[in-house]
Amino acid sequence: FLMLRNYRLPEHTARHRRGERGDATIETVLVVPVLIFLIMGIVQFGLWMHASHIADAAARNGVSAGRLDGASPNASLEAANETLDRLADGLIAEPVVGDQRDAEGVTVRVTGTVRPVIPGVAFTVTGFAEAPFERFRGDA
Repeated sequence: FLMLRNYRLPEHTARHRRGERGDATIETVLVVPVLIFLIMGIVQFGLWMHASHIADAAARNGVSAGRLDGASPNASLEAANETLDRLADGLIAEPVVGDQRDAEGVTVRVTGTVRPVIPGVAFTVTGFAEAPFERFRGDA
């Protein structure tokens, strides 16, 4: 143990170490922005997944309200918008809710863009649901 205390590095190793001064700073300057961008990408992906689920839920709720027997023509739009207001909380920017009715059923489509975490990157979400109208059918 005492011998190690007085041990000196060979001259060529000491010179080599002096030439590496500042390397850690340069490596940090190069790596940290990449790590921050990677973390922001992961967060953006998570927000996109969450917004996709919200858009799907809004479309399903709109279809559920619009397919009921005796539902008003705007029931599906109102239910989808109410779901977006309750769940999205500004996550989905400029949401557009559209419904289509025909003789057999109702279709609801919800589209919008996710609020960006990474500047200049816009992700679109779409929710889609369709179902037949509920009707009472007596015994034939």
